[in-house]
Amino acid sequence: IAYRRSLDILIYLALTHFDQRPTVQKLAPELRHDIKAFFGSYQEACEVADRMLFSLGKPGVTQTACQKSKIGKHTRSALYVHVCTLQEIDPLLRIYEGCASRTIGRVDGATLVKFCTDKQQISYLFYPEFDTDPHPALHTSINIDLKTLDITHRDYSTSANPPILHRKETFITLSHPLYAQFAQLTSQEDELGLLKDKSEIGTRDGWQKHLNEHGVELRGHCVFSRKKSRKSRNKSGD
Repeated sequence: IAYRRSLDILIYLALTHFDQRPTVQKLAPELRHDIKAFFGSYQEACEVADRMLFSLGKPGVTQTACQKSKIGKHTRSALYVHVCTLQEIDPLLRIYEGCASRTIGRVDGATLVKFCTDKQQISYLFYPEFDTDPHPALHTSINIDLKTLDITHRDYSTSANPPILHRKETFITLSHPLYAQFAQLTSQEDELGLLKDKSEIGTRDGWQKHLNEHGVELRGHCVFSRKKSRKSRNKSGD
């Protein structure tokens, strides 16, 4: 607990570098006490925080932090984490994400944060049905280029064939209340060979075509054979 508290303080101080950092007298008494206990002085704490912040400008630092992360889904060029895990990821990535969110202001409603490892970019991805849809569709994305501070919005809400998610449990941690449900679905889909052809299943239409070819359908977070489903419906209609 003490270690996590010290990290929280460093992250807070690192991000105040962009604003007018408060004097020690303006800090809450509890925060002043913890800073003295963990770092000896406010100046020392600020120096440590600034070193962490400035280290993000060095080549490979963010990429290495992403690659070493035990939380999130790893791809060839990015790390994806659910927003509920942000307090648990590497402190450097927390500061990096904090820099991005301060660029555009508070990001409400985002589901995933994408840390690019091949460029200085963070994306906020919105999947409103993440908890309830076994393969939720992407609604909106906000991309922030941390080098140029350019911001790009993309709206997929009216797309006839939006990108969708697979393996939802990889974005969260074991402590998430829906982890077991998500993992069970992925295990079932893996056993049926549904997730092998990544190039064909990344969109809603591609995924539905894939399910049809395998003769299965999804009901909630479970996969059922279409033949069995038809038989059960026929029996119920007799």
